[in-house]
Amino acid sequence: MSVALHHECTRVPVTALAACGRLLFAAEGPFLRVYCSQGESFRLLNSTRIFKSQSIHGISIRSISSEHVLVVCWGGRLVRALDCSYLLSHNRTENLGVDIHLSSTVETSDWLFDLSWGPRDAESTPASRAGVCAAVSAHNALLELTIERRDHGHEGSYHAALHISVSELVPSSRSILYSAHLLWESHNHILIAAGTAFGELIFWSWRRNPSSGPNARIHRIFLGHEGSIFGVHISKELNSVDGRGSQRLLASCSDDRTIRIWDVSMAVDIGNTEVVPDEDLDTQRTRHTGFNNSAFDSDTLDPECLAIGWGHTSRVWTVQFIHPPLPTRGHYLLSTGEDATSRVWKLTSKDGTSKSKPDALLFDLLQLNSAAYHNGKNIWSVAVCSSPAGSQEVVCGAADSKITARPLTFGPSSRNGNTGLAPTEYTVDCIVQLAHDTPIGNDSQSATLTRNSSRLPEFFRSYSFIDSTSFLLTTNSGKVYLGSTIPESDTGEGRISHASLIDNVEELSGYSICIADTSLGIGFVAGSRGGIYIYHKGASSLTKIHSVNGKVGSMYISGPFLLLNLLGQKAAQMLEIDFTNFQEPTIVRIISVALSDMDTGLVVTSFEYVIASPETDFIILGFRKGAVTIYSVTKREDADSNASEHSASLIRTLEHIHGKETVTSLKWIPSSPLSVASSTGYLISVGRDGCLAINSINLYTTLCTPVHHLPLPFGSNIEGLYYHNGRLIVCGFSSTKFVLYDTSTEAEIMSVETGGAHRSWTFQPSVSDHGGGILVWTRAASMHVYTQLGPNHQVIRPGGHGREIKAVASSMLKSIDNSSKQLIATGSEDTDIKIFEYTQDGEFVCRRTLRKHTTGIQQLQWSDDGKYLFSSGGCEEFYVWRIHILPGSLGIGVVCVAVCAPESKDVDIRITAFDVLTQDDGFLIALVFSDSTIRMYKNTLSSPKALTSLSSGVYCTSSLTQCKLLSFNTVLTTGTDGYAVFWPFQLSSSPGTQSTTSSDLEPLIWKHPTRIHQSTSKVLVSLIIDRDTNSTLLISGGDDGSLAFLLTSPAEPTEIDESRIYKPTHPAMILTRAHASAITACVVLVRRSRTFVVTSGNDQWVRIWEIVHRSPSSSSSSLPSEIQDAAPLNITRVQKIMTNVADVSSMTLLDSEPGNVIGGGETTRVLICGVGMEVVRIDW
Repeated sequence: MSVALHHECTRVPVTALAACGRLLFAAEGPFLRVYCSQGESFRLLNSTRIFKSQSIHGISIRSISSEHVLVVCWGGRLVRALDCSYLLSHNRTENLGVDIHLSSTVETSDWLFDLSWGPRDAESTPASRAGVCAAVSAHNALLELTIERRDHGHEGSYHAALHISVSELVPSSRSILYSAHLLWESHNHILIAAGTAFGELIFWSWRRNPSSGPNARIHRIFLGHEGSIFGVHISKELNSVDGRGSQRLLASCSDDRTIRIWDVSMAVDIGNTEVVPDEDLDTQRTRHTGFNNSAFDSDTLDPECLAIGWGHTSRVWTVQFIHPPLPTRGHYLLSTGEDATSRVWKLTSKDGTSKSKPDALLFDLLQLNSAAYHNGKNIWSVAVCSSPAGSQEVVCGAADSKITARPLTFGPSSRNGNTGLAPTEYTVDCIVQLAHDTPIGNDSQSATLTRNSSRLPEFFRSYSFIDSTSFLLTTNSGKVYLGSTIPESDTGEGRISHASLIDNVEELSGYSICIADTSLGIGFVAGSRGGIYIYHKGASSLTKIHSVNGKVGSMYISGPFLLLNLLGQKAAQMLEIDFTNFQEPTIVRIISVALSDMDTGLVVTSFEYVIASPETDFIILGFRKGAVTIYSVTKREDADSNASEHSASLIRTLEHIHGKETVTSLKWIPSSPLSVASSTGYLISVGRDGCLAINSINLYTTLCTPVHHLPLPFGSNIEGLYYHNGRLIVCGFSSTKFVLYDTSTEAEIMSVETGGAHRSWTFQPSVSDHGGGILVWTRAASMHVYTQLGPNHQVIRPGGHGREIKAVASSMLKSIDNSSKQLIATGSEDTDIKIFEYTQDGEFVCRRTLRKHTTGIQQLQWSDDGKYLFSSGGCEEFYVWRIHILPGSLGIGVVCVAVCAPESKDVDIRITAFDVLTQDDGFLIALVFSDSTIRMYKNTLSSPKALTSLSSGVYCTSSLTQCKLLSFNTVLTTGTDGYAVFWPFQLSSSPGTQSTTSSDLEPLIWKHPTRIHQSTSKVLVSLIIDRDTNSTLLISGGDDGSLAFLLTSPAEPTEIDESRIYKPTHPAMILTRAHASAITACVVLVRRSRTFVVTSGNDQWVRIWEIVHRSPSSSSSSLPSEIQDAAPLNITRVQKIMTNVADVSSMTLLDSEPGNVIGGGETTRVLICGVGMEVVRIDW
């Protein structure tokens, strides 16, 4: 049987980026992906494998024409060139793809750190030569790479085959480099900057002198960094920072979290043609490489160090000079780091007082803005893309496999959007002037005329949008204004174009609140004396519509229903308003809503009105104490028409929906999307516990089932939610920023510096397809307005985890309509669990992120039916999750239904492995710990929140690493001593007939120790090979590189012991040297009655083995010597392939039914996880 292996989908860290025109080149492992910029999006044009297994570390591009580029990719010692041409449509308006021709792969003598195309020299370059590149190696050697076209039949043709030849210009030295950058000054002159592992920065050059021959010269060795230098960049000749001539700068970044700027203008003596002897050059280049003490004898502050920039919270990987488009002037830099942020810096002169200090730096390196759109750690690559219109974008690729693009701005960090500008600040005097048509200046900075202190009697009280561009605002003196922002179609500027005074009501003096409904164009204003005023756009003043006995603490609106929460009173009022006549709206019904101080408190914080049936509607209220209440309301037609006030009937209180924190917003989604009136549906809520919750509710039976409850990633102050184009959007405050977050794509849309959550504010979502909106808020007694159209960044390629994936598990789960969906759960060192769906076009789409673990994930496992997910980690963390597939845009619902309480005194104990068996009434769970203990638990469906402890046992001094429940009476464990042992136990009743209590089990005692490895067992899987006898094959991969096979079966019952305890039936069969390193991942599959095992490990090889179960009578004399003892099994290696995932930790099968392995299909997919994810397709 012929077996073929293919890489179907690879998602690994993005290690290199480069841009040229509309094309963006991105490296993922050995693959080069080509994207084309199409206005507001990027489209994938091509994906080409460059190297067999080596990851691409760098990309260098030369533009031949607007439709043709040459690309050189390098990784490690390997180099390869590409000839890329656009494929355009007949009318040349649409890019259909790229045509790529590859050269052969060339291996250099050392790892390459930087490579750059040399300048064109048309007069002296032969037609067959495509170009010349220079490269710097890890030991500071300078190489020349000549790229030629060798197809003589197409001399000079763009499609002639490329050939690379390598020559050495400067030999390597004892320098140990971590970074390098080279800059061609001319065809005969190259500048090189090299950062060493010991914190030195070597600046040198190479010159081709026609008279005296090649000459290499070290100009300066800079000291000052307190760690290894990970990035260097030489600037072009620039105007000096102080405006006194030209200047050349060198930027470096380091392990010490700093970015340093050095002056290298005087270091390069252009006219010097002195030849430096080779032995002197070698002495210079090895003097400051960490092998002697001279590096530590100099002062830490080098006189050529111009500025030091602090901002990154961990190591800085890259830094480069960037050149803004005109009219922006100045010296700017871009950096990325381990903290997964990209930052823009500006080099500025200090004032005269600072320069007078003898030890002071001459310049400041100021951070202008930063962006954090990646998960976990490490932005490895960055590029700046320029559009034909002149705008620039920062494209980042990170360890999470995500590629993002954001506008490159040279202002403060508040400029976050594609078209968002800096917020405009207004005082009360500004609004007064606008209301009287007095110009306040065209420049946004002149909008701030005065600044009123909050202690003064006049300041802004509240805001609320009345339509997409206009909002009501109230002041402390009782004045109500209507402010209008510039329409979205005109500009994205956050500026008020007009303001008008609506009314001045004495009752609103000292206290006022307002609320509005943009769909109706209606707003309400209330004060401290109980008066309720209404305003509709176009009216000349406010109209008093109602009055209550007390102070209105808050108002909430849902269609034609207005809820009034009265401070200190045990009943709220709901007004039903008839807006048939907008000029004279009338109150048709007043409903009293009783509040319970004991159960919910008296402070209502959110409101939703549900039209359920022709007879009955429902009121849903959220409270400050975290509870939600449901009231029934009889329709007006069936009520007593003579009564002016009715009462709502409390039918259900849902306590602790958001713990004890405020429920800030509610949204009702009917079960049937086509029905406006529905008594069954989903209640979506957010609260100040930082969580998004979804509850399935039948309003008539009051049955409530939590189907989703997870925290969101930006903090506890979540203030609102709404739907936009079928996506659920939430907004709130994270630290001092206002954040808009898309829960469907798990992406930030908007982030604005506001000063924090405790202030008056209002937000109006944008009506455009791109999202965004208008934010108005108060800060320091001034009103600020900010407009953003569209998201603040673009996701070119979605990503996953930002750290190593440690566990993976897949399962099929049926949705409400009985359709099956395969879900893939991954757990990482970043403490997150992500649930992916593998789409038909071969991409991973993250559906949910589970954030509850505080340590790295150790293991994941699905229940047999796919409805429950079990996870474990450090600090004895073990959680049980209930998974739901919800209808429509609600996506996947996840609720943590059970938590295993820690029992050890040592908080550092890890759950190294676990196994779960499904019973009729719940789950039997075995946990093994790093302190050599094993514990048994029962989780029943009748009380899912509780894990009942059954029994425990203690192994030897070796730590337990794997476990497998062979049946309901035997569990097998392996440990760091290389032994597998059996732990028999006996339940007092058959599974599922009654609950098990802690007294049902005796302390666990291990038996039948069997040697399977020289040391630790890293992975353990099992397969029932004979269902009549329940004979089970156990397969273990060890850190000794061997595969161990152990056949077990239940013992025959005796008169003394009727239990069928498992034990080994044969000695362990060990296949040595199965891998060159530790085997960390393994799956077993059955195809057409044939058994196969797929393994992988730290050597990154994926191997397929076929296992044939031999009868005891079969002869074993023909077997290889290493498996002579494995008479029951015949093991053969079928095929192998190298995976692009480093540090492989786990794998799982895709396309399998719950509880079964692959059947008779022609294709099997294996998902391999580690530093990234990769799907390997097996074609049988």
